[in-house]
Amino acid sequence: PSSTMVALRQVEDDTLRSALEAAVGEISSTRPKYPNLSCAETAVKYLSLYLKAHNPRIKSEHIRSIYHTKLTEFKQRCALVDRLFEPSQVRVRVCVCPREGGGGGGGGGGGGGGG
Repeated sequence: PSSTMVALRQVEDDTLRSALEAAVGEISSTRPKYPNLSCAETAVKYLSLYLKAHNPRIKSEHIRSIYHTKLTEFKQRCALVDRLFEPSQVRVRVCVCPREGGGGGGGGGGGGGGG
């Protein structure tokens, strides 16, 4: 191989390496989890969408925006899982019914006579 080919290959390797480092960095900092996918499957899907959205070889702005939109939607769906299980988001309704008759006994259920 010529020195030009070797230099080109090095540039491609560097570009891919930096893209992978950025993608893996995002995955490790956000720890996404897509509903109904394992953590490994989520990471692979995120990585593929990230690389497509940040591919410098895609010249069409329309295609690039499609991949960015898909990545954004994927991130939002992953965040949905976090929001569903976030303790501050869990709302518990407690319904307290006042006692009738001022006390006395419990376990009543109003069972007295109706026949």
